[in-house]
Amino acid sequence: MLKNISLHPKMAAFLDTVVNAVMLWRLLQVGSWWTLFIWFFLRVILWILLIRLVYYPPEVSRWRHFFSLLIFFLGNLSVMLFIDWRYAWYLVGGFFIFLPFISFWLLPAQEDKLFLMSKHHRRWLFLMSVFGMGGIWNGMTAVIAFKILNISLWFWLLPTVLLSLAIAVWWWQEYGVARGRRFWLWLISFALIMIEMGWVMLLNPLGNLAQGLLLTWIWYILWLLARFYLSSDGIDWKKQRWFLGANLVLLILFLLFLVRWK
Repeated sequence: MLKNISLHPKMAAFLDTVVNAVMLWRLLQVGSWWTLFIWFFLRVILWILLIRLVYYPPEVSRWRHFFSLLIFFLGNLSVMLFIDWRYAWYLVGGFFIFLPFISFWLLPAQEDKLFLMSKHHRRWLFLMSVFGMGGIWNGMTAVIAFKILNISLWFWLLPTVLLSLAIAVWWWQEYGVARGRRFWLWLISFALIMIEMGWVMLLNPLGNLAQGLLLTWIWYILWLLARFYLSSDGIDWKKQRWFLGANLVLLILFLLFLVRWK
């Protein structure tokens, strides 16, 4: 029966917004961990059903969309669980509604817009994945900082690094990076850098939100440089030096004026 139903992407975006608003309202009434798990799996199941009903051109992957939503959802929920400022919680809740809405809205529904819209859609899904990964890093550092479970930090750090590597490999593949000797060397180097940076961040009194943001920031710069390096054109250092310089300045300003040192 489901095979005979096809929702227009714009209709799916509207339905998803309504469902997300209801789910966000229900989240405020969750009072235990087991009800939170039920709430989580219900949201995931509803996304699976919606993605199954929406029309996707052959060039656009349902699984890519679903996994981007799932990663975003995990990260967004991790942030909302540990935010103690009400207005910031509502801001993140707005992201919970707005970002998935755009992911459905950008789905191409016409062949003449297929190339342009699918390109925008892929970029948006990458943005959602990075946002979600940042939230997962934030949740991991919060669990360690608040000592929710008395377990070694490596128990939390290593799985989070592995997830970050999996996301990096996934999106390298989406952008056409071929696997080879250079690919595996970059991946090993990537893993060592993220483990080292994660360990250093957890030992410094920056706060879990700042730690999550900085680790995601580092991840994105490394991922982007690797993407260019592993491509056939290589890295254009004349262009990237401005990018790296601007990020260095922003990083210094962030550490000096926005981070609250404990």
